[in-house]
Amino acid sequence: MRLSLVTLVLLSAACAAPHPWSGAALCELDRPQPAAPQSAGEDGEPGVRPAPPPAPVVEAEPGTTQWLQLMLRGWDAETGRATAPAVDCTGRQIRWEAPALACDDPAVARALLPDHPLGEADVVVAPLPEGERLVWIVTNRLASGEGLGPVAVVTVQQRRLVVRAIGTLRANVVRPKLRLERLGTTEALVAEGESCARADPATCVRAARVMPLVGGRFSPAALVNAAGVCAGPAWFYLGREEAERLPSGWKRRTRLDGSLSFGAEGFSVDEQVVVHDLDPRQPNAPPRLFRKAESRLTVKLAEGRLVTSGPSLWVRMHSKD
Repeated sequence: MRLSLVTLVLLSAACAAPHPWSGAALCELDRPQPAAPQSAGEDGEPGVRPAPPPAPVVEAEPGTTQWLQLMLRGWDAETGRATAPAVDCTGRQIRWEAPALACDDPAVARALLPDHPLGEADVVVAPLPEGERLVWIVTNRLASGEGLGPVAVVTVQQRRLVVRAIGTLRANVVRPKLRLERLGTTEALVAEGESCARADPATCVRAARVMPLVGGRFSPAALVNAAGVCAGPAWFYLGREEAERLPSGWKRRTRLDGSLSFGAEGFSVDEQVVVHDLDPRQPNAPPRLFRKAESRLTVKLAEGRLVTSGPSLWVRMHSKD
């Protein structure tokens, strides 16, 4: 029983630990306040109505314009356009400067789509506890299906918005999901999303980028192996499918499904790859199982680096073909 109590105390202390950004204020934006209600005076002229009894303060959710004004310097409210290049609220240009660029990072593709006025479709907001939000402004879209722009932890107060931590995120923009996870002594941004070649859902690839918080900024990270050699970016496929035609005329379909789970020291990546062969001459026949494999790799934060236990199952299975 004593062990259980100690465990509960430790878990409670961990949950109550302050966030790395607690107390930081990188940028602020004053929020417009509603005008005081007016009523007619004794002579028929408008007069100030007596103050009503205090009521619970309900903080309205910021709108698209407030998010853009907060997070982008030089954003033009009339045209809806950001500067070129876009600049975040701390004065830093929005650029993808990942250390993994020389290490097989799929984000090296830089084909930008034409810019456009920013609006509601370019703002991704995820709720956090204690009145905070994770906000991503997609200032640039790429031909690869990814988006690029500032991402921040923002405290929503009645009279102002306060940026606590910020960074530049590059991730898939279809059905995006943002969250924070504890990673060692810091926290990490996890950004999931999809990119789709066509309207067909089968063409969609779902992936997640993990960005540790370093010195008040979410920073792109590379995975390294135990020897310190770069193994790739902190980019993890959670759902993808490929198909190829075999010399026999059959079609081979390879499907990957993955998930991330975080713990006290790091996180794990669970992967399952299933390979089926299909006979196009018999479209109603069930697919034939060719290969199936499951694997778990672990990633730990050590001395500011993400150290992986090995390559992904997808890479290993393809290397055998």
